[in-house]
Amino acid sequence: MDLFFWLSKLYEFIRFRFHRYPKFPLLHLPYLAIKQVIESMSVSERIKLSQTSKRMATFVRMRLPFYYVFIRDALSGLFMKDQNALLYCGREIHKFAEKYECLTSLDYEEWLPKNASNLKKTELLFHQIQDIFPSKSFGVCLFLSEIFETTIEKIFEIPAFQKCDRIVLYQGGIASIHLDKIMKMANDKRDIVIRYTVVAQDYRHEMAFKFRNIEYDDARWVRVEYLFSMNNCENVKIEQCRLNLFDINTLIKYWILCQRDMFKNLTIRFEKQDIEFDWNVVLKDVAAEKLDNSSFLMPASIMTSSSYDWIAYGQGFASGLLAVVSTGYIGYLATKYIQKKKRDVMLVDLHTSNVVLQGARVVNNPSNMYAPLMITVAYEQRGVLREGKE
Repeated sequence: MDLFFWLSKLYEFIRFRFHRYPKFPLLHLPYLAIKQVIESMSVSERIKLSQTSKRMATFVRMRLPFYYVFIRDALSGLFMKDQNALLYCGREIHKFAEKYECLTSLDYEEWLPKNASNLKKTELLFHQIQDIFPSKSFGVCLFLSEIFETTIEKIFEIPAFQKCDRIVLYQGGIASIHLDKIMKMANDKRDIVIRYTVVAQDYRHEMAFKFRNIEYDDARWVRVEYLFSMNNCENVKIEQCRLNLFDINTLIKYWILCQRDMFKNLTIRFEKQDIEFDWNVVLKDVAAEKLDNSSFLMPASIMTSSSYDWIAYGQGFASGLLAVVSTGYIGYLATKYIQKKKRDVMLVDLHTSNVVLQGARVVNNPSNMYAPLMITVAYEQRGVLREGKE
């Protein structure tokens, strides 16, 4: 009798609480209302709601343009820049992560086995997040000075990580044999970024300049002949390099005569600032007509319809493209020169301050809007290797 009495009281209490604090009837709302409610949710709210049922998981799906998988042992996880969110594979949070929405394994315990390695947990977390926040593009960032539990080989043995669109090596040092593994992954749809990372001075790899976008923070190992292998690159940036003015001259001449599209933008920064600049060296054996104090026109020896190499023609020039080329003072001078000389030209804009050389080839193709191919060479006083910052 006493047991029945207390069960009745418990039932009344539960019923009272349910009516006093009813659950929000999300699925009973009209579709547009459901959509608006879900769009206002944070990353953590979407993840928690997705765990309630398969139906809710489909409702909270949101496509993202890009995010990072970062590997740093117990602090590994995912970074969603657009959502300002960090998702960790473990229970620890980085000390500089206060400005982000941070989630730990406590928020998705059912996804991650307790006895799994941090790398395995990161892989499983990635697959789960791909179901909720699908993205066709993602990067893998390796914090080299904080990886002790695994190796680069094991990281990229994971099939999902082999499909990344960007590889970032950050803060630390890397042996040539391990860097070779990264370089072998080069293709024209993948980017590479190496920052605050020591690379052997004698390093060389035939695929080092075969990525789509390239950024080498410490490029003291780069020789001018390495740059000749570029093909259909978009943005290439090498810093602290040890090239000289003769190398730049060699590069310009090779670029003019090259029968393929090498790159869209190239930025070169020297290691030292005490190089005495001499235009006679940079433009040696290069036909160039000076337009003003900083602009030159050079004859282009090849013709192409690529969106990268732009060559201008004096005859049969489409009026639409001509108008685009004419935007800006340099474009105006180039157009006038083309009309006057009736010859193919390459416009090169030279500066003696921080930017030394900017070159553009213009092509007779109205479907390609003005997007100049540029070489930028700049001096910058920097240390051999900067101390990494979070």
